Amino acid sequence: MRGENYFHFIGVISSEPECRENVTRIQIEVVREYRSKGRRVKEDDQFPIFFYDKLAEITSAMLKKGDVVFIKGRIEHNYIVDDDGRKHSSFKFRANEFNLLVRNPSIEDIMNGDY
Repeated sequence: MRGENYFHFIGVISSEPECRENVTRIQIEVVREYRSKGRRVKEDDQFPIFFYDKLAEITSAMLKKGDVVFIKGRIEHNYIVDDDGRKHSSFKFRANEFNLLVRNPSIEDIMNGDY
């Protein structure tokens, strides 16, 4: 049986994109709602997403805080060895596709009525 390694998120970019040497990092907030004991519960999770090479250039120029995006990619797993020789797992969300769903208007856009 062949396994699959992928993720997809729909969420809001919660901080301005950071771009360094062909890598752009964004923080995405994903809100989930569910019922617990008859009450509606709302929780949010934050995920760091990494874009590489040409996609990093595109996303750093195009995306901004507050935008709603669909992101698809794969999860990279690495081991980190600490100073005591203990092995720890590290996961990275590496995006290979995105779609801008809703643009967060800037103050200038709102003042000009362009939103």
